[in-house]
Amino acid sequence: MTNQEKGIIAQLRKDARSKTQKCYNPSCNNTAIRSHIQQAEGPIREITSVDGKIIQLEDLNRHFNKDIYGFREKGIKQTGDVLTFWGFCNDCDTRIFKDIETETVDYFKYRNQLLFSYRGFLSEHYKQEYNIKHYELIFKSNELSEETKNSYQNLHNQFNLTVKTGRYKKQLFENDLRGDSRNFNFTTIELPKIEVCTSTAYSLPVGVVFDNNLKLA
Repeated sequence: MTNQEKGIIAQLRKDARSKTQKCYNPSCNNTAIRSHIQQAEGPIREITSVDGKIIQLEDLNRHFNKDIYGFREKGIKQTGDVLTFWGFCNDCDTRIFKDIETETVDYFKYRNQLLFSYRGFLSEHYKQEYNIKHYELIFKSNELSEETKNSYQNLHNQFNLTVKTGRYKKQLFENDLRGDSRNFNFTTIELPKIEVCTSTAYSLPVGVVFDNNLKLA
């Protein structure tokens, strides 16, 4: 694979991730917005740094990186946002998840456990779907060699199977949320909050000897 092709594939990945989609609510035909896994001005804000940034785990392009995942610092109000995915339209997102976006949430209630899990699951399900969109853009490209396109065929097949399984699980969640069934078991553990105070020490060089084998940076 040439460097030019790597650049094309990286751009196609961005294109796939930036595309919006239909709302995940089966009965809605509106366009989805970028939904937060948690409230931006709630739990997410509480774990950001003083300058409003958070470090999140992201999946990496497997052809360009030895690791599957990597950490990236992003601003909570940055374009693309942190911990978001193309999930629901604004109306559906507000209505469906209103019970877990109040000041007091009953974490032992089955429906609330479902809602938290449903949103987290869909965030991962969305990633599998946009991977397929990425590979389809690669297959359609006129700028990539057949050899490069074929190298993504196995991944495309794997993610197709994963997405089909995910769509079945999505239906299980939605059946439970309607009250038609009870497909999941949740284990809830309540832990006490512990205030922690930490400190650290830094030693700065007071001098640098340039002809010393142990140079200080």
